[in-house]
Order: sequence, then structure tokens, then C-alpha cells
Amino acid sequence: MKPQGWLRLSGAVLAISRIAAPVEADDAALAEAFSRMMTQPGDPDAAFEYARVAVAEGQSRAAIAALERVIRINPRLGYIRLELASLYLAVGSPDVAAVYAKEALASPDIPPADATRARQILASAEKSASLSLLQVSIVTGPRWDSNATQATALSAVPIFNPAIGAQVPVNPGVTVNSSDE
Repeated sequence: MKPQGWLRLSGAVLAISRIAAPVEADDAALAEAFSRMMTQPGDPDAAFEYARVAVAEGQSRAAIAALERVIRINPRLGYIRLELASLYLAVGSPDVAAVYAKEALASPDIPPADATRARQILASAEKSASLSLLQVSIVTGPRWDSNATQATALSAVPIFNPAIGAQVPVNPGVTVNSSDE
């Protein structure tokens, strides 16, 4: 059955307008849809059906790959661009989703309902991709230092020397003023 006009994949469950209602997907349906898509590489309907079943199975990346292939074969399919925008937004790639939503909106034959959906996806993608994130870290804790200069009143400081296995007195060269004691 050939689709008429634009189609819809929405979220995790594909709701396709002007086509038969979505079916419950399973591994056999996914394998069958994949086989049909691979035997008919130029048929966007076969790829769209595979994408529909793949999304129902939770395999959004596989659906994206199938629809990307369709766009490479026929770049004039605006409804595929809209579905790619929706899928990319769902998998967390808002920048790519915005590009596809803009391309879908630029299509001359986009129906008004799908144009509204494309604008919503574009707005969501732009909001998700915005770089206006403010992150603040505050670290608190007490600190007390009685000798900020790290000077010592001793004439020699014992330092452990592992080569000889004993402490060695070292003259630091800096001592505390007698007035600071």
C-alpha cells in the first residue's frame, strides 16, 4: 500500500496517518520488515515500514539509519525529514533534529498539521540545544593555619630518608622571628 502525502512517526510508538494502524512488533516482524527493505532498496515505503517496526521494538538508531538511507536515495521526501527530526530529538540529538525540522518546513508540499508538528519539534530541539546553562559549584569547609609562612622555630627539621632508613636533620634556612614566638 503506497502512502498518500505525509506520514507520521510520533515518539516511541509510530502513529501513521493515511496508512494502516501500527502493529505490535516482534522479532519476526522486525526481521521481515528488514528483509523487505533490503530486497527493495529504492522503496521508501519498505524503509518506512522497517523504521516503524524498529521504533516499536525500541531500536530508534536502526530506524534512523533506515530513514537516512531513504533520504540519500530520494532527498525530496520531506515527510522522512520530519520523522528523522522526531527520532533525533527522541534519542538526544537536538542539533540534528533542528536541521531536519527546518528542512521539513522548507518543503513546499508540507500539510498544515505537519508544519505545526515540525515547528513544535524545532522549538523543542532549539530549547534542548541552547547553550545557556549556568553551573555553579560552592565548596565550604573550615581551615585553620597557625603558621601561614610555614617557617619553623627549629634550627633543623628531621626528614625521613628511605635510602638509609633513618631521619636526617635538614637546615631549612628560614626561621621564625623571635618577636612572633
